[in-house]
Formats: sequence, C-alpha cells, structure tokens
Amino acid sequence: MLRLISLITLAISIAVPAFSADPLLAPQPKAETIADGNVFFTDKDGKHYLDQICDMYEVADENTAFTDFNGKRYYFCAAGCAKTFAEKPSDFLEKLVLPANVMAMNDDVLTVACPVSSELLKVNDKTPHHIHEGKNYFFCCSKCGASFAKNPAKFTAKKAD
Repeated sequence: MLRLISLITLAISIAVPAFSADPLLAPQPKAETIADGNVFFTDKDGKHYLDQICDMYEVADENTAFTDFNGKRYYFCAAGCAKTFAEKPSDFLEKLVLPANVMAMNDDVLTVACPVSSELLKVNDKTPHHIHEGKNYFFCCSKCGASFAKNPAKFTAKKAD
C-alpha cells in the first residue's frame, strides 16, 4: 500500500507541471544555457537590466519575471511586462537599446566611464550619447561624442581590453 501511494505521488509530481496554462510558469531551461538579452551590467548586486516595456532600470533576483526568446532571457519588473513582451517580442526588440559603458547603477542613476576620456560621470537627460551597434554610449562632453562618432571601433575596442 505504501509503495502504491509513493508511485501515485511521484506520478502526480511529474504530471502537474505539464498542465501549467501560464507559459511564464512552465519549466524553464537552466540559466547557464541562456544568454542575457536585456542585461547591460552585472555587479555585486546582480544583473542590472532594462525593462523595455516600461523603460525601468532594475536588478534581477530569484523572483524577477522573465521570458526566454530566441536563446536569450529577458527580465521584467513584473509579470505583466513579461506577458506583454511574450505576446510580440519583435516589436520590443526593434526598439531595445541598452546602455553600454555603465560602471555602476544606484537608484536608477547610471554612472558611466566616457569611452574617449575615461572620465566618470552620472547620466542625466543632458548627457551626450551615441548609439553604436545597438548600444547607447554616454560621453562627458559633446567633443568626446564627436570623436567617438568618427571612429567608434577605436573606442569600443578599448572597452573590450
């Protein structure tokens, strides 16, 4: 009798996840096999990401909503944003531009290192920037932005070192 109960319990525990109607709650592949899609910076606090549905900067934790798409994991501030993304991801991925030269993030304030001068600065709505290969680079001044625009490869290669 005890063996029969154990077998029934095992069968139920295997079958129940298969009946999940919500794709966000369905079993997901291990994180190690999935590349980050909207993470722009990782530090001691975790993976910082841009929720492209509501344009919020957040830090992912074990309770963060996410959706896997085309081999990449996209994190969201809430399940509603994840669901909106999952309904038509291509609409949001076309507009996704992540910050590129972030050194730190505190309270949604990005601290960046100018890729030209290496000066550290906090990003605000007046900070000069330039989008290159889907990434948004921030600069300490418009002169650095102009230098970058003339030869982005020179300054993005320096970042990779």
